[in-house]
Amino acid sequence: MKLEAAGIDLETAVSASAILRKHLSRAVGELVELFLGRIKDGRLSIAQSGKLFETFRSVGVESVRVLFARQMEKALRELLASGKVASISARARKKR
Repeated sequence: MKLEAAGIDLETAVSASAILRKHLSRAVGELVELFLGRIKDGRLSIAQSGKLFETFRSVGVESVRVLFARQMEKALRELLASGKVASISARARKKR
């Protein structure tokens, strides 16, 4: 609803959601493999792993929020500095 209020159509929002799901799924898979590797090589015990996964889930949600916000801010700053938005906007006005 927030995207719609910002003028983003449903098709674009659904596509954006698919991109996020794909990349987050890959990241979660890599993290699980990391923890399994630590269990296998003895750096993490099975007893610790349950608590670790429980803790990581709650911390992970906040981490994704913060890291995503930082990366989005960086990308938007770079986009604005590049002038791409201004040139696209100018071309769109000419077409009208």
